[in-house]
Amino acid sequence: MASSGVPPAVQELLATETTFSEALHRMLEVYHKPLRDAQYKLTPLLHEREIDEIFGNVEDLLIIADELQRTLLKRISEATSAPSGKAPKVGDILTNFAGIFRLYERYIINYERGANRLGECKEKEKGFAAFLEKQGAIPGVLPLESYLIMPVQRILRYKLLLQEIIARTPKDSEDLGDLNTALKAVTERAVQCNEATRRRENMEALRRIQAKLQGVEIVGPERVLLCEGTLLRV
Repeated sequence: MASSGVPPAVQELLATETTFSEALHRMLEVYHKPLRDAQYKLTPLLHEREIDEIFGNVEDLLIIADELQRTLLKRISEATSAPSGKAPKVGDILTNFAGIFRLYERYIINYERGANRLGECKEKEKGFAAFLEKQGAIPGVLPLESYLIMPVQRILRYKLLLQEIIARTPKDSEDLGDLNTALKAVTERAVQCNEATRRRENMEALRRIQAKLQGVEIVGPERVLLCEGTLLRV
């Protein structure tokens, strides 16, 4: 939306949310739905568990993206049609959505495991590999991996756009307080996503080491892997 009353960073927020929503819709239409439908055939391309692991809770994220895009568009449309010509307030919108952004944490925790499963399935299931190649050749369609990484990057994108909006918002703006509240909430969510990923990676590393040991229990919720390497001398 190229309106003189809408700050460029707010325009970019709406534009990127629209693009993100469209990309998720495209991924589900081109990749996810055919894989689900194929489960009812005699020779499914993948098992349900494998599909769930690869795509995670992406359908939940699409619901969030669609609703956020509609809410932003409505607010911006109302502001641009008002005689006051004031910039649209978006801080309260992002503050309200920050809580449900926790669903991104669930996706991010699963992402690496899902990416590994995708690679394994491509190697062992030739029909699935052929399906990915066929679908990826459709004009305007990206490889599945390119879609799956998008939600991982989204929370950081919100943070960067909020920082840009705040930097260009007048100090006396009614929206400034809500924008700062939204930035704090989104930043905390980003930290929590990173911490959850770190905990998962630590637990997986401990389980991998545990599998090589006999009679020694090292896996536990409070256990942290500090260093891993080859022991050269005792």
